[in-house]
Amino acid sequence: MAADAKGQSWAILAASEMGKGVWLKARLKADKPARLVIWDTNDEYQAAAREVATFAELLAAIHAPRFAVRYVPKGKTAKALRAEFETFCTLVYVAEGATIVVEELADVTASS
Repeated sequence: MAADAKGQSWAILAASEMGKGVWLKARLKADKPARLVIWDTNDEYQAAAREVATFAELLAAIHAPRFAVRYVPKGKTAKALRAEFETFCTLVYVAEGATIVVEELADVTASS
């Protein structure tokens, strides 16, 4: 897969309880992206997007011209969570022009 040179990547970094999530939720509310997908690890973005329970629902949703969906991962182990995230990423890669939010990225990736 090739990276899209037109896209933007943001990292919102700060210590715990410093308002990262509050800031991001306010930004999403203000920007109102037409195409929004959220990896909602802590099930906290109900106001921003409707939940899709399965990857099949996610895939169907991201083919619409406009959508705001969130996926709450179900994996109980680190390995299961990482595998689920890999599938999520593979699916949302085709969501052209979408804003993609990944909460708690450190739970599913490593610097190595």
